[in-house]
Amino acid sequence: MPDLTSRPVAVALVEQALVAAATADGTSGDVVRVDRYSTHPDPPAVRYGATLECRDGWKLFLSCYGTARPGAARPEQPYQPLSHI
Repeated sequence: MPDLTSRPVAVALVEQALVAAATADGTSGDVVRVDRYSTHPDPPAVRYGATLECRDGWKLFLSCYGTARPGAARPEQPYQPLSHI
């Protein structure tokens, strides 16, 4: 179990970081569209993640899941409508 001593972070921020990392290698010009799930008014079951559509027709699907810290209760509603960016 990793030591999670830092403060909690909104899952949407992790989603944004995943997209930034996926497009940061200098080939971001190959990505023609990014669809972040947390920005949807009615997100899919994954709730956090993104689909990156590339110029050559490939699609990259990223998903992000939040977890509760040991001893902390999980939220009743995994998607927090006001947590998206």
